[in-house]
Amino acid sequence: MCSDAREPLPFADASFDALTCIDSFNHLYERERGLGEWHRVLRPGARLLFTDPIVVTGMIRREEMIVRSGSMGEFVFTPPGLDDQLVRDAGFVDVRVEDVTANMSEVAARWRDARELHREDLDRIEGAEQNRAFQHFLDVVDILARERRLSRLAYVAAKPA
Repeated sequence: MCSDAREPLPFADASFDALTCIDSFNHLYERERGLGEWHRVLRPGARLLFTDPIVVTGMIRREEMIVRSGSMGEFVFTPPGLDDQLVRDAGFVDVRVEDVTANMSEVAARWRDARELHREDLDRIEGAEQNRAFQHFLDVVDILARERRLSRLAYVAAKPA
């Protein structure tokens, strides 16, 4: 099933024991609405896990923000602490936040390096300009994460029993 996360979810109340959202929460501007829907579809005592890979934790240049957000839809850069508060405001409890930024840097660097080993094939398949642009994107993700200017945070919370 596919649905628009900005709209009410097509599920009955208390339908799920768990909900995960990995590296997509950052595309939602109306987060209060989304979190409210997540709370609605979770059963009492159910768990929520999501990540936000673009929490602004340092200074970022305009060009870096443009490259980081690329053409992957709407991106919503947020300050530290905002998601935590929104989760609590939506009625979730036992909120835990874990900084998993090092993972983001490592994955971007390994992905970039693996792609470089196959540069000629990727130039032929994707086109040289597209391949260079994606490699630059991975460089920027790695640098911003390694320098702790853009962080990836993981959130775990529960709907009260």
